Amino acid sequence: MAGCFEQSMKEASPETMSKILRSCRIVMERKIVSRLMLSILLLLSALLYFQWLAVREKVPVLENSFLDLENVSEITAGKEVVVEIGPKPIQTMKLLLFQVKLNGYRNPEKVVIDLSMPGMVMGINRFTLKKIDSDNYEGKTIIPSCTTGKTLWLAKIIINHNIEKEIRFNVQK
Repeated sequence: MAGCFEQSMKEASPETMSKILRSCRIVMERKIVSRLMLSILLLLSALLYFQWLAVREKVPVLENSFLDLENVSEITAGKEVVVEIGPKPIQTMKLLLFQVKLNGYRNPEKVVIDLSMPGMVMGINRFTLKKIDSDNYEGKTIIPSCTTGKTLWLAKIIINHNIEKEIRFNVQK
């Protein structure tokens, strides 16, 4: 077989040889591009997986969730953030009142809640809370229903552009 190929190559015209070499070069370039694209895809998949792990492990899920809790508070460096969501049980597609009490903060300029669903893209659900008095803020929003049936949400309490508290909670449909 090899001898037959060699004989064909010897008898081939320069134009035919040029076409064969161009075809070989195109095949090799396609293989290189395919391998490069596969490598990039694997790298992106690994990065997304590790980012998902970081988000998932960063904030512990409250075992009892907000469905059973009156409020959740946390004291750090003399500052306390108390968050309450109502009415209970917390449900999707219903108007909810988010109340935040800040103890130890000196007249924050802006208090924002950013709601997201870990591992899902649910659009932007960020709202600025209205100041009720020196320590209390509140705002209303509706949590959308996820078509996959997931119910875990993440609320970031942002005070003066800094994330001061992150909490996870479950909702009912």
